[in-house]
Amino acid sequence: MRVPELWSFIEFDFVKHRACDTAFQMASEAKRDAKILEAKPCGIIFSPYVPDELKRYGLEKVYFFETTEAIPPEIVAENIYSQALNNQPKMILFPSSATGAEIGSRVAAKLQGSFISNCIDFEVKGREIIARRPIYRGVANQYVKFLGDPPYVATIDLKSLDAVEEEEREIEVIHIQIENKKSKTRILRRWKLPPSEMPITEASVVIGVGGAVDKEFMPVIEELSEYLEGAIGATRVAVDKGLVSVDRQIGATGKFINADVYIAVGISGSTRHTVGISNVKHIIAINIDKNANIFKLSELEIVDDLYEVIPRLVEFLSQIKEGAE
Repeated sequence: MRVPELWSFIEFDFVKHRACDTAFQMASEAKRDAKILEAKPCGIIFSPYVPDELKRYGLEKVYFFETTEAIPPEIVAENIYSQALNNQPKMILFPSSATGAEIGSRVAAKLQGSFISNCIDFEVKGREIIARRPIYRGVANQYVKFLGDPPYVATIDLKSLDAVEEEEREIEVIHIQIENKKSKTRILRRWKLPPSEMPITEASVVIGVGGAVDKEFMPVIEELSEYLEGAIGATRVAVDKGLVSVDRQIGATGKFINADVYIAVGISGSTRHTVGISNVKHIIAINIDKNANIFKLSELEIVDDLYEVIPRLVEFLSQIKEGAE
């Protein structure tokens, strides 16, 4: 009896010419979910090569669409859809990144099947596959059942992804010729958004400034953000002082962020602000008050004068950059 397959979309960064950060996480996710669904973990990748590192994350097969340049999402979706019709995988997983969500939704629409977004886990009850997804900003979970017949399509919540390295194994690579279907859109140009313009809800690193920061010191904060390639956010008090625009306010009356790292500079840590950083993975706090509430949430505490710490950090990063050049 043929073992059904579970496919996982492996993202590739054509600008940096390497697999994206989600690539190995999605490979591990395929291995974990394939065990639950009694399927074979497989990957799908559109790239100039298959990264050797994938051998350490549990995939047994990779559908390799060789290309030296980025392909529009609609063409990627069309090719995945064609292969899904031929091979009938049990499920196709995509990361909940901007690219993954767009391609995943397109594939699901073409298949006219069940699609569940931002999943964090799956379980099987009888013949039914049930997905668990967070709601109310992670305060509660929702259980949703896939309807109809496979292939089912799901996106995986980025916060639940984890790359689990294991013993290296050979992967069966299936070379697939990309179907050159005419795209209705074309990419005119690409550019990197400067940190100062990056939305705080999309940045992996966010520097939060509080009311303790003087307006004259903001250029130093901006310099730090450039070195860290991060965005700048703020508390309501800092916004009221005119340090940062209101669209960058974090908290109950502002934005909720999902950054990998949040650096709180001169922030006391009121509940109105900290509710907006509850989904951040790592919090670093800099405050001269050792009893500041922000330290209750921080992973790294720096009890010192921010006007001393930040310039030294900027100087340190500048030396690293000069050494690399």
